[in-house]
Amino acid sequence: MAPPLKLQSRRVAAGLTLGLGLAGCLVAAAPARAVSAIPTLYGTGVSASGQTITKPTGSTPGTDANWQIIQYPSNAGSPPTAALLPTNTPNPWIGSVSGQADDNNGSTIDGVTYRWISSSPSADARSITVPGNNVTPPPPSPYGGLGDFTYILQQTFNVTNPGPYQLSLNLISDNKASFYINGSIVGGNTTKPSIAGGTLIGSSDTGAGNLGKNYTIANWATLNAGVNTAYIVVEDLGQFTGVLSSNVSFSQDVPGPLPLLGAGAAFNWSRRLRRRLQAGSTLTAVKTS
Repeated sequence: MAPPLKLQSRRVAAGLTLGLGLAGCLVAAAPARAVSAIPTLYGTGVSASGQTITKPTGSTPGTDANWQIIQYPSNAGSPPTAALLPTNTPNPWIGSVSGQADDNNGSTIDGVTYRWISSSPSADARSITVPGNNVTPPPPSPYGGLGDFTYILQQTFNVTNPGPYQLSLNLISDNKASFYINGSIVGGNTTKPSIAGGTLIGSSDTGAGNLGKNYTIANWATLNAGVNTAYIVVEDLGQFTGVLSSNVSFSQDVPGPLPLLGAGAAFNWSRRLRRRLQAGSTLTAVKTS
């Protein structure tokens, strides 16, 4: 004799509860795959541990602990060399005047003060100390003329969990800076080298009146396991040159497969119970006919 329908419905309810409980246990035991060891990519003018470097004073520039000049215009000089922290930054660069827009000669973003870095000790692009400056200074001053060239900074960083990441950062420049992940340098024997084959995260705001504006950029990039390279391509046109970048924020949203397995187990369990219920109902109808 088949069990009463009420008893069968109780069994179905109990089975569903057990199945959903099993799914819940699997979900709790196996959350979405977490990102292990978020990559670290530092902004300008901070130490290797991310602490603000003291602004240099006097006539001696400081050096950046993380960013190197990998490509001077026309490949002059002997790159790579540490990017320089100039002792002065000109108006209207953000933070260039004491008491104006964050810290003097820097910008404070999310509690960290970042410094300007440049290819020149004084951020003066007219200076003969900028290797590869393509403008010949008029005599007698060695600092005359205007710059019109590009140089490239690089920083390497390690990735233990490869895949797509969203990168975001603040970028400020005179005149323009573009932030790339991986790729290779092209045009190394010209005054305007660039990056090919990499992912452009974004460029600084070069709109009228926005020189030195704090600008947020973001984009997705696929990071390889092991060493990856970030590039900042700085394009100068005029009297001064420099760039300021914040630390890079990484995020990776990867759904985990195990919660889906838990839900599937609950579904299969309830389906088997429904089949048993249908078989029992058919048998009861046969016996009573």
